Amino acid sequence: MAMIRLETYLDRQVERRPEAPAISHPSGATIGFGMLGEASDRLAALLVEAGLAAGDRVAFLMPKSIDAIVAMVGVLKAGGAYVPLDTAGPAPRLARILDRCRPAWVLAAGPVGAMLADALAA
Repeated sequence: MAMIRLETYLDRQVERRPEAPAISHPSGATIGFGMLGEASDRLAALLVEAGLAAGDRVAFLMPKSIDAIVAMVGVLKAGGAYVPLDTAGPAPRLARILDRCRPAWVLAAGPVGAMLADALAA
């Protein structure tokens, strides 16, 4: 059986069922496969345009959300590897993770600015 990459599976679903729900969040927010495909394609294009190379790590510090899943898929489509960071963790732990994984990029969203600043300053 051939392995299918997650982003390839998503693209197939975009073609087959663009209006079908892809993700439902406990808050009630939902996104269809078509919108997930478009949003992740836009992020992938931005990352590649900004210089992301195949295999580069992209850390993301975001609350669990539809946007976080869009970020994961977008990084995969750009050829990168994603490193999810815990928004509830202490800044020193975040600093250690960033130091060890050496991401090429960090994507952040939500109320994480102070935590990220502290981690990057460490």
